[in-house]
Amino acid sequence: MMRWLLAAFFAAQYSTHHGSLEIAVERRYPNAMMRSVSFIIFCLIFAAEANAGPGVYVDLNPVVPLGKKPSVNVVTKERVRTLRLHVVRSDGKVIKKRSGKLIRNKRVRFYLDQPEGTFSYEGNLYVQFKSSETEQAMPLKFEATVQGPLKIKVESEDIDLENRRLQLQVSRACVKMIWSVYGDDGDLLGQSEENYDPPRPANQRFTLDWYGKEGVALKIELKAVDTQGFFKSIALFPWKIDIPHEEVVFKSGSHRIEKDQRPKLDDALKKLKLIVKRYRRFAPVKLWVAGHTDTVGDAASNRALSRRRARAIASYFARKGRLNLPIRVTGYGEERLLLETEDEVDEARNRRAEYILSVEQPMGGNWSR
Repeated sequence: MMRWLLAAFFAAQYSTHHGSLEIAVERRYPNAMMRSVSFIIFCLIFAAEANAGPGVYVDLNPVVPLGKKPSVNVVTKERVRTLRLHVVRSDGKVIKKRSGKLIRNKRVRFYLDQPEGTFSYEGNLYVQFKSSETEQAMPLKFEATVQGPLKIKVESEDIDLENRRLQLQVSRACVKMIWSVYGDDGDLLGQSEENYDPPRPANQRFTLDWYGKEGVALKIELKAVDTQGFFKSIALFPWKIDIPHEEVVFKSGSHRIEKDQRPKLDDALKKLKLIVKRYRRFAPVKLWVAGHTDTVGDAASNRALSRRRARAIASYFARKGRLNLPIRVTGYGEERLLLETEDEVDEARNRRAEYILSVEQPMGGNWSR
């Protein structure tokens, strides 16, 4: 004769994720206990024989991060001859697991091979106790979820600093957004939060507006909380500074910095050092050097020449300035003219370089060290 009892309670799981240009954390949100159904246990109790007390406890670990496997867990309270799991997943896959003889108080985990997403399962757990010659079948019906990493997507063009607004997407249904904006002096300019009921759908673009003190936004911190109570935090750095400077004049087709041009770079280097000293305590700043040419010559040659010139300038800064910060270079050639001209036009204003301090890549391009 079989008796069973169903009970459920909640617990939490923790996972972390780090991005290359951002500090990002995904974990359970502490104020969302009842929404954090990341670990639900179903205790189904069998008796080894009539009126003999519970013989087997079964619980389920149904929600796991990507890279882990959901599991059906069995604890024996009586000696067991055989233990078999036979379930069919909602996509038709049949899963069979088996364990041999088990002593009392032994825990067995049957891991479910499952791709990302939520699937339902239906089948039976078969138990043969040592004191019995026949198996007992326990019907099972449950869902299991493999969660991919929670992601927040914000493109550079989605940030409107002038109107204090940004657009974003969250990879899972979102119940809360929390954000803080910091100025270029490190002070908090504003912070707020929004709760969503019903939740914001996964991967749907929506808008956040921030309010607070006036100032130049250096860093924007965003935190998204999903329906399970997990959250992801990222830090955005939309701030950048273009270093004013006098353009270095190169000889035609050359990337060599002539001696009489070095004072121009020394003057730019002084400005760079002052700005880096002020801001690096608030953000991991980088220097980006981009080269440009006029339209004389073919496009491919100009692109290569502009990159070589940008690298020559960057090398000078690194060698002479001892800036102790990452420097990246790119060459746009004639792709981004300051003054639009026809092809094969000698225009000095288009032969230029940009020195930019920022945390994140300031513009498109094939940047390298």
